[in-house]
Amino acid sequence: MLTATNDIEVLRKRLALLEEVVTETIWMARRYAHGSRTFAPTTVNESIDTCLAMGIKITEDRVDSILMYAKDGGLGEWLPNKGKFQDE
Repeated sequence: MLTATNDIEVLRKRLALLEEVVTETIWMARRYAHGSRTFAPTTVNESIDTCLAMGIKITEDRVDSILMYAKDGGLGEWLPNKGKFQDE
């Protein structure tokens, strides 16, 4: 029989698994988007900002000099405090 306590435990496990999925895939999305002139850099960077705001730890990616955010091929660096690229 399910109880509120069991439901909370199930939700905690699901949340932990979802956080793992996000942290294990965001680096691939960031590498894919980096340097692109499509919607991909914006989408990835906004997702990173959302995760960080929710307390989900996203680590920098020092491979290919990407660090935390994907650059846009035409608009440059992401400005997280403004939520847009430097040349927008």
